[in-house]
Amino acid sequence: MQKSFQTLLLCISFVLVVFTSGFAQDSKVDGDTRSPFAATGVKTEIPVFNIDGTSALLWDNFLTQSTTAIVAGEWGGLPTGANQVLDADDFLVPSAATWTIDQIAATGFYSVLVDAASWGVAFYSDSAGAPGALIQAETVPVVAGDPNPTGFLSNPVVLTGGATATKYWVSIYAISASATTLTEFRWNWYASEDPEILSEPYIRDDAGFFGGTPGWVTYTSLGLPAFNALMFQLFGTQTGGCPVGAASNPGPADGSTDVSINPGNATWTNGAGTSQVEVFFGPAGNAVSVYSGVPIETIAIPGPLDYATT
Repeated sequence: MQKSFQTLLLCISFVLVVFTSGFAQDSKVDGDTRSPFAATGVKTEIPVFNIDGTSALLWDNFLTQSTTAIVAGEWGGLPTGANQVLDADDFLVPSAATWTIDQIAATGFYSVLVDAASWGVAFYSDSAGAPGALIQAETVPVVAGDPNPTGFLSNPVVLTGGATATKYWVSIYAISASATTLTEFRWNWYASEDPEILSEPYIRDDAGFFGGTPGWVTYTSLGLPAFNALMFQLFGTQTGGCPVGAASNPGPADGSTDVSINPGNATWTNGAGTSQVEVFFGPAGNAVSVYSGVPIETIAIPGPLDYATT
């Protein structure tokens, strides 16, 4: 005889990883001559983000923090249009959903111990996998002595998902009212070398501090390490849609019969936006969690299974 088989997959939209951060002097990674964009931080304490609890966590890009961060700022003493070095990382708004983003959190450090006048936050559309047109730019107040941008946007940003999950980009940077050089003012946004959530971050050197090609370019094109994400979170409210796309293409298929009592592996395709997966297995009505963690799309089915059991 053969066995009937069912599996239940639960995709959880976000997972929070605790990290630390600190201050450091402006320098490249020890022994690293790949690029002057990078600076080394020293992890000294766990940041406390003063999110007031009124908004939901919409997107979590807090991964395992490296000690390396990338310059991100605006130098107010330089001409507009030639006074920024910006980094951007991507995120997804679920299909048919509307996000109203009203708070952000990020982590970084100052190479020059001068507080920013404010934090800048800019949102962009996606253009063929890179940052596209500017949608909206806002500011967040600075807390004296705190190098971690955290708080309410000056105005909420409303973004919508299309028929499928829609990619956007966010840039977070420190603003100086009067500085003109990196020796006067520099803040660095912490990066991660974990497997990328979506696409490689981009950077734009409008100020020309590093003599790069104008416009958005990838980190690796500038000789930077293969950083796969920048450290940030987005908070707000969601209406419509689903936090993540549903898992699909299960194998064995839903409701299958005549499944071998030693079926090998269960397989599936994760939905768009999945950042954590939980897999349940067992007899109908008594399934238990057998895996919870980073996204996977296959798991061994313990055999042999019982005959004539769903």
